[in-house]
Amino acid sequence: MQEHTEKIMGTIEDIRSAEQQAEKLIKEAKEKADDVLRKAKENIAKMKSETEESCVSLKNDRLQQGRAGIEKEVQILLKKTSQDAEDFEKNLSDKELSEILKYILE
Repeated sequence: MQEHTEKIMGTIEDIRSAEQQAEKLIKEAKEKADDVLRKAKENIAKMKSETEESCVSLKNDRLQQGRAGIEKEVQILLKKTSQDAEDFEKNLSDKELSEILKYILE
């Protein structure tokens, strides 16, 4: 009977040991999963930040290019307008110019 009791007690100890080992493995697995999840969230946040920065930079570059293009067009229009005004003035006689100024000042 003693031998039978010792076997049962040994089996119970083996079960307890296996349960403790299983709990330990589960705890370690949860910690590893939490660590993986934390790192994944950090990587996602970093990628999101980098993507947003890249979008802002691209937008700023495009705006700069647009401004440069508009400024170039404005300069071309101003130059053409100035040239047209000079040509118009050259083609006006003093009498016509005097009449236009008189009309504007009235």
